[in-house]
Amino acid sequence: MAEFDSMIDSLAADFAPGSVVLAGAGFGGMGSLTLEVLACLRRCDVLVFDALVDESILALANRAAKRIPMGKRAGGDSSHQDDINLCLQEQAQRGLRVLRLKGGDPGVFGRGAEEAAFLLKRGIDCRWLPGVSAALGCGAAAMIPLTHRGLARSVSFVTGQQMGGQQIGGEGSRHWQQLLAQGNTLVFYMGANQAGLISASLQLAGASPALPCALVRDGGRPSQQLKFCPLKDLSTAASTLKGEGPCLMLVGEVCALGEELNQLRAELLNGVDACAAEVVYG
Repeated sequence: MAEFDSMIDSLAADFAPGSVVLAGAGFGGMGSLTLEVLACLRRCDVLVFDALVDESILALANRAAKRIPMGKRAGGDSSHQDDINLCLQEQAQRGLRVLRLKGGDPGVFGRGAEEAAFLLKRGIDCRWLPGVSAALGCGAAAMIPLTHRGLARSVSFVTGQQMGGQQIGGEGSRHWQQLLAQGNTLVFYMGANQAGLISASLQLAGASPALPCALVRDGGRPSQQLKFCPLKDLSTAASTLKGEGPCLMLVGEVCALGEELNQLRAELLNGVDACAAEVVYG
C-alpha cells in the first residue's frame, strides 16, 4: 500500500505552487477517475469543482484543501464563466496549487480551453488532464458502441442546447443533413429538454422515424436510467426519465445493437440461455 501511495504521489510531482491543473473527473463515480487526477486531488491546496463532480470523488481530495463549488448546469443555477476565471486567477496568484475539476473531459463541452487561455494570458501556468467523457463513459455503461463495423463509421458530439436552436431551412437544414451523414452516430449532450425539436428536425432533414435512439441519465451511477426508442418517440421517452441528472441522447443504428446486447445480458443474468440467441450485427 505504501508503494502504491508513493507511485500515486509521484504523478503530481510537477504540480507547482501558483499553477492550475484543469482536469476531467470522468463521467460518473470514482471508477472512471484517472490516477493522475487522483494524484492532483491529493496534492491540491484549492479545489474548484463543477456541479457534476461526484461526491465520492470529492471525498478523495486533500482534507486541508479549500473547496470552492463553481457549478455549471444547463437550465439551473450556474456560476458565471467570468467569475470562475477570476477565482482560478486569484487562488493561483496566492501561490496555491489549484485544481479545477470538471465533470467528463475539460475539452468536450467543458470550456477548458477558455479557462486555459485566460490563465496563460495572465502569466499563470496551467496544464490539462483528460477525463472519460460522457459520450465514451455512458456509451460503455449502457453497452452501446459509438462505432461498429457495418453500422457506424464515425461519431459526432453535439451540444443539444445549441442544436435545439438550429431550425430547418437554409443553414439549419445543412447542419442537420451533415449530422445525418451515412454511418454516423450522433451523441447529444445536454439535449433532453430539446428532444422534441431535435427529433422533428432530424426527421425533416431525412432521418427515418424508426431510427434507433437511446437516452442515458446519470450514466455510470447507481441511479442510471436507460431507455431505447425510435426517433419518432424520442421526446416521449425523454419526458419519462426521472430526476434532473445529466442526460445523454444517442441516435444511430448502434443503439439497436446496444438494446440487443442489454437484452442478452439481462437474459444471461436471469438464468436464461442467452447463447441460443444470435447477435445479428458484426
